[in-house]
Amino acid sequence: MAVAARGGVCYILAVATSVSSGESILSWLQVVALGLLQGLTEFIPVSSTGHLALFPALIGQESPSLFFDVAVHLGTLVAAIVFYAKDVGRALKGLGRMVKGLLSGEGRRVFREDQWARLAGLLAIAILPTVAIALALDDFTESMVTMPMLAASCMLITGTMLIVTDRIERRREAGVGSQQSDSTLGQAAGIGIGQGIAILPGISRSGACIITGILLGLEREFAVRFAFLLMIPTVLGAACYQAIDVVREGIDPAALTDALAAAAVAMVSGLAAIWITVKVVQRRWLWVFGVYCLVIGIFSLVFLSVRG
Repeated sequence: MAVAARGGVCYILAVATSVSSGESILSWLQVVALGLLQGLTEFIPVSSTGHLALFPALIGQESPSLFFDVAVHLGTLVAAIVFYAKDVGRALKGLGRMVKGLLSGEGRRVFREDQWARLAGLLAIAILPTVAIALALDDFTESMVTMPMLAASCMLITGTMLIVTDRIERRREAGVGSQQSDSTLGQAAGIGIGQGIAILPGISRSGACIITGILLGLEREFAVRFAFLLMIPTVLGAACYQAIDVVREGIDPAALTDALAAAAVAMVSGLAAIWITVKVVQRRWLWVFGVYCLVIGIFSLVFLSVRG
């Protein structure tokens, strides 16, 4: 929680520096702050889109460009691939075996007996409702990101659900819940729906996946791993989809260096954020992130209401 808060503070300090410093200093401070903010909040369940919608609104700055947004998301994508490199490799091989099994009519047997083919199948199933929800809300996505009041309200929902889920999880014994070898297609589909709902700014993608997974009976550490592995095809697909708009808008060569630098910061901070989240879930401290979301949501609603 404190680390994510510092990301926001860095962004505020970056903009404040514009009053007394040169434009180049402001630019680099903003690049680092936004990359840090994205990397931390993509994995720590406090909503990256919510922060990127709220902080610019709170301090009167415009949101970053679409190209910049795609770049920092790709930075966090690399972080997830690096952190779970072994799992990604095994899942890809499992996917190949799953496809062969389906083509040969042995799909059910492979899914039942091969845990990595099973994981690949579960991830594929989870993607489907996410894509369906994203396409259904596609016309509203861009406008929602520019609605800070909506983001603040959704932050309250994220915070409340994190605290409630933490209390439910504390009643279960450690290690209890579905593991990779016995998780079901229904659980995967439910997590996919949760991730789809996270298209709303302020609803944490990682938080929605972890919360849904735990509530549907997944063992908490597997719920976290599944959430972060699911992020890989999700972000990759979204980036490819948004690349069409990026090409249409054109890329400002002057912004290329800033975007790449921010992506690098997002990757490094993303690796740290994954480690932090894994440790927090292991120790059953989800409530800490919940309290943070509630504080940010309430403060933002009050501030935006007073400012009008």
